Amino acid sequence: MKKFIYLVGGIIVLIFLLWLYPEPMPEYTPKRNYINMEAEILEAFILAKDSSVIQLPEGHFLFSQSLSLDDKKNITIKGMGMDKTILSFKGQLKGAEGIKVTQCKNLIIEDLAIEDATGDNLKISDSDSVVLRRIRSAWTGTVSTKNGAYGLYPVLCSNLLIEECEAIGASDAGIYVGQSKNVVVRNNRAFYNVAGIESENSTGVEIYENDIFENTSGLLIFNLPKLTLYGKNITAYNNRIYNNNIENFGVKGSIISGVPKGTGVLIMATQDVNFYNNTIEDHVTNNL
Repeated sequence: MKKFIYLVGGIIVLIFLLWLYPEPMPEYTPKRNYINMEAEILEAFILAKDSSVIQLPEGHFLFSQSLSLDDKKNITIKGMGMDKTILSFKGQLKGAEGIKVTQCKNLIIEDLAIEDATGDNLKISDSDSVVLRRIRSAWTGTVSTKNGAYGLYPVLCSNLLIEECEAIGASDAGIYVGQSKNVVVRNNRAFYNVAGIESENSTGVEIYENDIFENTSGLLIFNLPKLTLYGKNITAYNNRIYNNNIENFGVKGSIISGVPKGTGVLIMATQDVNFYNNTIEDHVTNNL
């Protein structure tokens, strides 16, 4: 009887200590040395004409407002590499997104990093034939509910490719595809987000060869009601989805805030999902 009492007492003490000293949240703290070229880069976006290249130099650049591109064709936005061209929106005063793109066709964004936007780091809407390649989206410091919702956030797009990107610290989804058609998401890394990669109400989606780890939840494939498009025909294979167990830091009341930590894969309210050859392991709630 005494052994039983000691065991129960030990369990109570352990639970109290876990509550008192919760596991620390992860952090991403790169060193930055900012250069002021906001006016020049802002001008390049504003004055961009069809079939032009916006070439961004190497350096760490700080912005007080969003960079926007609207109703353009055949535009390339190119940096010198995700470790070399850093666009930071820390302390942003105007706009919610880091880069905001609307109604563009044949767009390529590659080889740069976007950090610390008030809202979404990169939002692309109502656009066709879009390539996002070697982009790092991140919120710096300890992950927090105050971080923006989405890292890479294409919505209402068609013919979309997201490859060799990284997403870090989003309070909703690191790499998100919403209400879009004909999408490939491949060879990306997502960590320290609430959801690593998310396909919502999208159709004709291929998700493969991604590393999704140390998020609250790994890969989410689902439909929500009352949206303009309902998704189907989604294929996910050869993904490595593991150890997605960090505390949920989504904004209270949001749908994502209800996903339990330690959820590897969630497939819900959709159809024609072909899910195979994925490695899913080390989740405290459910692997799949």
